[in-house]
Formats: sequence, C-alpha cells, structure tokens
Amino acid sequence: MDKLQGILLGIVKSSFGVAVNEDALLANQLKDPKWSQKLSRVIHEELDVKVTPEEMQSSVSLFQLSILLNSRLTTDPMERSLVDVYWILKRLIKEGLSHEINYHWYAIWLGDLLYESDSLDDVEIVISMEQEFGFSISD
Repeated sequence: MDKLQGILLGIVKSSFGVAVNEDALLANQLKDPKWSQKLSRVIHEELDVKVTPEEMQSSVSLFQLSILLNSRLTTDPMERSLVDVYWILKRLIKEGLSHEINYHWYAIWLGDLLYESDSLDDVEIVISMEQEFGFSISD
C-alpha cells in the first residue's frame, strides 16, 4: 500500500464509517447511493484535488483511485506533495513526542497531537518542522 492509499483509507473510513479493501470495488463497499459525489467532494476538500463523480465510479477501486489522484497532486518547489508533507509531519511528531498519539489524516485535527504534550515536546516539534521545511516561526 502506498502513502496515498493509506490516507484514502482514512478519508473513506471517517466519511462513510466503514473500512474498505483497497482492491475491491468501491461501489460494492460503500452503500451510500451518492458515494461518488460525496467522496469527490471530500477528496477535493482534504487533498485539494478535483476528481468528478464519474471519474470516481470509473476508478473502481481505492488502488485505482490513488493512481488517478497521484497524477493530480500538486507539489512544492522541492517536489513534495501534500501527501509527502503529511508523512514527514507524522515522522517528526512521532520522533518529537514523549507519548503515543492516535495520528490519522484529517484536514481538521480530531486527534490528540498536542493534548498531552508538554511545552518542551511542542518546542522540539516546531524546531523539527522549521529545519525540515526551511522556515522560521517567530516566538
């Protein structure tokens, strides 16, 4: 499974309340009759990628959908997509926190990223992000 498939699994589970098999037909797994419209909208909101409901239906599986979306993800000057940034942040956070977290893909954070962290953890994460992405956050 590639990085984007993992994110898509999370998006589908949070949007439809079901875990899907990435190789099986989406239409058979998502019982909502408007699944392609809803998933199209959510993917646009979450990943800033436009895909029509018709393209959703023709993609057939989550695996095929990830191939389509990978071709449309925008990248920064260093050739990193939003998906790449997510995985970099996940790594930095896991390295920087002294406690375990439930880290999942959400445009609006619903997890416990900094809930149980102390200020030293917070500072270390910010410094790691500054170094990784080449920017500075003022005090």
